[in-house]
Amino acid sequence: MKILLLCCFGVSVDVLKKRMLQQIEEEQLDYTISVSALSEASLTGKDADVILLTPQVRFNLSKIKSLFPEKEVSCIDAQDFKQGNGQAVIAFVKNYLGNKDKK
Repeated sequence: MKILLLCCFGVSVDVLKKRMLQQIEEEQLDYTISVSALSEASLTGKDADVILLTPQVRFNLSKIKSLFPEKEVSCIDAQDFKQGNGQAVIAFVKNYLGNKDKK
């Protein structure tokens, strides 16, 4: 599964990405993570399965959802982002996708 993290300029998520990758490795998940600036979303979002917006760009959620109606699009919890809690974000993705499958 390809996860795209969208932020303002593509640099504010380094710590979170690193910790998410550690969690992915620990759980042996078949996930990849890429990071992009919001301004590049129309290009970089095409290859993603899941698109997560950082708190700084969360006000663009409906815009990104309309660009990619077939994708799973959500926001990263502000506290998890602030703390760089990769474990919580990966758990959120797994739970979010699991709940979507049940609908």
